[in-house]
Amino acid sequence: MSKVEVLTFPKDDEGFKARIREALAAHQGRLTEESRIAIEEALRILYPAVRLQSQHPAARIGATEDVVWYAFRDGSIDEAKSIEAATDSEPKLRGQTL
Repeated sequence: MSKVEVLTFPKDDEGFKARIREALAAHQGRLTEESRIAIEEALRILYPAVRLQSQHPAARIGATEDVVWYAFRDGSIDEAKSIEAATDSEPKLRGQTL
């Protein structure tokens, strides 16, 4: 059986990561289109813009059956970065402290 890995964005939101793990466990560690929809609907109570997306096959490295999904708390990686930048107390340019 293939392993399922879910990468969360923003990566430092431990609460979001925990809720994704719980939701995945409730679906026996499997992510199908039906379970993706169910997980998104369940998480929208806390995260209205949440979105799960499977990794594009061209992004896979090597011949693996492992499955990678992305969980975007704020709908996309760009939105997560914008929110993170807006709440950061230190000015940053392309991830670097000025």
